[in-house]
Amino acid sequence: MILWGGQDVLSKYIVWMTHLKKGVPDARTMFLMEDFFLEIRKDLGHKNNKLTKGTFVHLILQNPELFLAMEKSNTNITLAELAEAESALQR
Repeated sequence: MILWGGQDVLSKYIVWMTHLKKGVPDARTMFLMEDFFLEIRKDLGHKNNKLTKGTFVHLILQNPELFLAMEKSNTNITLAELAEAESALQR
């Protein structure tokens, strides 16, 4: 990434990692990660115009629809809160 990634890729990575290192993975962490992934795709020449918010969440989380629904009512939802909600659904 240091050698081949464009400046916007590096900038998005730094923003994502800075937030992640705060220690509480939350919805913003997921969407900053998504911004980073989208920037990598753009840097490689791929189009992103048909990718909606949450596309990469679907590739990473076990229950992305639950996460996206919970995030709509609480934009600061943590991944720990998501895990609790997933556990409650399985009971």
